Amino acid sequence: MNNQTGFRTVLLLLCVLIIGGFLRFPFITMLPLGYDEAIWGNVARNLIDLGTYTRSIWTYPVFKDHPPVHIYQISLSFMMTGVSVMSLRLPSVLGSLVLVIIFFLIYVQLDLPKGSLGAFLVGLGVASTPYGINMALHAHVEISVLLYGSLALLITLRTGTETHWYTLLLVGGLIAFSVFSKFIGVFFLVPVLLVLCVGWRKSGKVSVNPIHFFTSGMFLLVLTGILLGTVVINLDLASRIPTGLWTYYQGIAAKFLDVILPIEVDQAPWRTMSLGKFINRLHRYFFPGFALGIVAGIISLGQLIFFRLSGKSNVGLVRVLITEQYLFLGIMTCLVVLCCMSGATRSMDYAFTFIPFLYVVLISVFTRLVMDWSNTSMHRGWTTSSRVITLLALSSYFIMIGFGLVVGKPWEIISKKMQFPLIAASLREITGPNDYVIIDPYGPEISFLAERPYDILYPCDSIEEIIRRLTDARAVVLEQRDLPNLTTAEMGAFKQYLNDHFDLVRAIDDYSVYLQKKKRSRKARIMRDLNASKVTDSLKGNPSQFFGK
Repeated sequence: MNNQTGFRTVLLLLCVLIIGGFLRFPFITMLPLGYDEAIWGNVARNLIDLGTYTRSIWTYPVFKDHPPVHIYQISLSFMMTGVSVMSLRLPSVLGSLVLVIIFFLIYVQLDLPKGSLGAFLVGLGVASTPYGINMALHAHVEISVLLYGSLALLITLRTGTETHWYTLLLVGGLIAFSVFSKFIGVFFLVPVLLVLCVGWRKSGKVSVNPIHFFTSGMFLLVLTGILLGTVVINLDLASRIPTGLWTYYQGIAAKFLDVILPIEVDQAPWRTMSLGKFINRLHRYFFPGFALGIVAGIISLGQLIFFRLSGKSNVGLVRVLITEQYLFLGIMTCLVVLCCMSGATRSMDYAFTFIPFLYVVLISVFTRLVMDWSNTSMHRGWTTSSRVITLLALSSYFIMIGFGLVVGKPWEIISKKMQFPLIAASLREITGPNDYVIIDPYGPEISFLAERPYDILYPCDSIEEIIRRLTDARAVVLEQRDLPNLTTAEMGAFKQYLNDHFDLVRAIDDYSVYLQKKKRSRKARIMRDLNASKVTDSLKGNPSQFFGK
């Protein structure tokens, strides 16, 4: 790469990073908190402030949902910039911009058509995917999964079968961080080990080395376990979780196997979703990249079949077509596997880990079809036509992106969530820093903003359990609706309990904020529980005795 080409590549990369930053940073604190990101924020803050690796006042370990790497990133952000919504989202926003660089370089490394210009278009797609913007602005863990996995793949592509031990160490560490951000990171082991086995050279030479494949694979797998243990022990996680380190490892392993080898497949949402609805969601969430990528993959497959059947020999083009098909068919396989995973309750998020690779196929195919005209020897008019078509294609893409920002849910705003900061401010006024509160149904979001330990009522299945949780609560925030898991009689008892023990402090649109009337001694709390038990016993016998006819 000469100096002029290198300068052009850096300039294109800077341009696409500026576009990506413009689509993210102005909105980083604008959107209301999401449920998942609020949970990770609460856990990360607990690690710093309380030394507790739990999601709330409950001793509920987070390995029931996710491994720790993503949460450690947020904790590091909190330590450096303070606890805030911006700090919570900053690692994901920065990670999504690093992804732009990674996929820019992956396109160049694969030696696909038009080099740095094609890489610029890939980076543009990754930077402007509407649902990808949504995930970055809501601190989704899939950003971390894709970040570490794709970086491991990029490094492996650059080294091939000549990987040194220190490169293997780096690649293994990145795979480990991907897996322990979320279990679906294990998918990246397949392409990494494939490249280590087959090798990768821009010259087209392929060197199959099964021994290297086996030794590298074993090294990576062993390293993954060692690295996890090192990270966990060095961060003193054993003293931060309520269940002990061995139980933590067991929980990690059980959850991992449950996701990779699903037992209760009928719980997956895809089993009750028609194929048409599934494809529609993929198209809508990842508009316009998904539909265009499918078209590009089919065109490439058709071209490859034509070249094979016709016997034409164009080594360079066939090699590009084979590369495109590795990517395209691999993506389709991963999406099908995701459909069958019982753990995929948010599988549109999971699908994001493969969509940027679809952009690589998309740009490779369409730049080859459109811009190769400028290389023909017919006349110079083709060069001008190619530039005009490229300009029109880019303009059309930005028009579609504008439409995608409307239909693709990048900045979805739920009106009731706009009241969360006001509710959080009310809780800070009436409670102390260590007082825990009951918040239903948006406990993680409001508690993160209020900086209070929290509990939630749902899914309680009895009035006894609800009263037990309410006993030590300093305040209660309830959405003004009936709890769906209570019967009419139990709902009446619940409202009566609130009237007896809590004062309604204020109503904020759809929410009511209650404050406990006064602190009671432990003996008084025991007596209250006994009285609550008597109430529920009377309800079981004859509810009309309590509520009247």
